Amino acid sequence: MSQTEENEDTLRTPDFGDVSFVGNHVFTFHEGLHGFEQLRRFILVSEEATEPFKWLISIDNPAIGFPLINPMHIDANYHIGEEISPNAVPMVVVTLTNDYMETAANMKSPIVFDCVAMTARQITLSGSDYSHAFKLMSREQSNNGNTRRLYTAQFGIVDVATDNILTFADGLLGFDYLREFVLISVEETEPMKWLISLDEPSIGFPLLSPWLIDPDYDMRGQFDASSQVAFAVVTLVNPQGKMSANMKAPIIIGDDRNGRQIILASDKYSPTQEIGGATAS
Repeated sequence: MSQTEENEDTLRTPDFGDVSFVGNHVFTFHEGLHGFEQLRRFILVSEEATEPFKWLISIDNPAIGFPLINPMHIDANYHIGEEISPNAVPMVVVTLTNDYMETAANMKSPIVFDCVAMTARQITLSGSDYSHAFKLMSREQSNNGNTRRLYTAQFGIVDVATDNILTFADGLLGFDYLREFVLISVEETEPMKWLISLDEPSIGFPLLSPWLIDPDYDMRGQFDASSQVAFAVVTLVNPQGKMSANMKAPIIIGDDRNGRQIILASDKYSPTQEIGGATAS
């Protein structure tokens, strides 16, 4: 954690990069969280792209963070059953798993935030039927014929029209077991798009048009601009601390919603082409 100016600190997090906050935005957990009693200070991070999820990030250990959601989004009749301050807001911890059908919320042990005192505590509801692992999605809900609902780490809840599902018969390089994806556009991150796995919604790939990186990009006749679009997979921060793109192995998506990743035979392009740098020779 570094201090940027008076009363403002910067927290370096693996999920959100550098997050700036001021001291009066810190929630104090006098008893910690269940299983993390040693952690006492947290901040809440909100991103429009991942609403309605929020993220509880530890100041003491920024590598530790918990996705949260208001339990009313899951059960409109959710009731804590004890007196809480009018300034209090309940949230529940969500477990985002590779299998979206297993995504669950701890409805049994909500976190109660006092937004005036800037304190919080996790309580356990006694005498209730709520579960520590309440499944957010049933099999019947997940396949209603027209849409599939995903709970993603990057974008929160995403409803995907079945007509928009992309099929990669051979998967992607290193992820050949993943076959179904959806392409998501978010205004805040344009021109970048995001390829999110339906099989494991925690896995997503940022994409850019290769021609935005190199206007003279040449796919050697393996691409038909009249019926296909092409993307390069982007690594947001490479070991050198820079953004790079895999120009050697572009992703091609056709009008028929079938996708594939190819490897260009030419040595002109690099799998780690720095964005803004010169093309490898």
